[in-house]
Amino acid sequence: MTARHAEALLAATDGLVATVLDASRLIGAVQERWPQAQLDGAAFGAFLLERAVEGHGLSSLHVEDLFLAWACLEGQRDAIAAFERYTRPLITLAVRRDATDADEVVQQVQIKLLVAEPPRLPRLADYTGVGPLKAFVMVMAMRCLADVHRNDQHRRERPIGDGWLELASIAGSTTGPEARLQWAELEPHAARAVAEAMAALSVRQRTVLRLHYVEGVSAEALGRMYGVHRATTTRWLVDARERMLELVQQRLRETLDVGTSSLASLTRTLVDGLELSFPGSVMPAGVGGRQR
Repeated sequence: MTARHAEALLAATDGLVATVLDASRLIGAVQERWPQAQLDGAAFGAFLLERAVEGHGLSSLHVEDLFLAWACLEGQRDAIAAFERYTRPLITLAVRRDATDADEVVQQVQIKLLVAEPPRLPRLADYTGVGPLKAFVMVMAMRCLADVHRNDQHRRERPIGDGWLELASIAGSTTGPEARLQWAELEPHAARAVAEAMAALSVRQRTVLRLHYVEGVSAEALGRMYGVHRATTTRWLVDARERMLELVQQRLRETLDVGTSSLASLTRTLVDGLELSFPGSVMPAGVGGRQR
């Protein structure tokens, strides 16, 4: 098996690797470092060839780091899980002095690295291997944090829920005059209730809700990021959404003197906001009083 992969890698690297023995040694090194990744000698060899520096061959590349990056970009779940374990402390170190929620920033950075945002490839595809992977990841983390500060200050002050409330406002404004008036009166209370409810969720619940409904990341892409099947992330989304709506209703009951019908109408508007944000979502039966 190793000999076959070595020959394939040798052929794919177009002279960058001198002999089959050298190819076998290279394969042994990368597999020892990342045993979670499955090797395809031809595909990995082509990946190395694309990143080789003219006049330097493979000597200037961090080949073992490139092997992990290649396996992740190939969608190998075990490799992605290894990448997440490896990068989590690095990202945490890079952002810990300035991040109000380091766990959430870690997940955001890992998603940027691993999940494509069409037409852009996953950011991990930008890794050339000239420097160590850990440096690339930490720089990416710091850039991500800088983007948050520079472009999204309001969202950092109320980090979860704003995008959803904007969408719910659109839904509220498309109903009849009486419903629009009711929404205008209740919207500030809804905004506060959503912010408090989302803050009470787990980091993963908050992250997947925002990524899926506000930023449009598919359940399948979330599954690739977390190394689970799409059905699992769909279940996470349904559970998190139902829990969030339950908490919102609880907070509104505590703070507002509104009847059951008004509360149901407000919840329906929030759910409509979700449908506007991501029409392909699978809504659970009965949420907000309507079947899908």
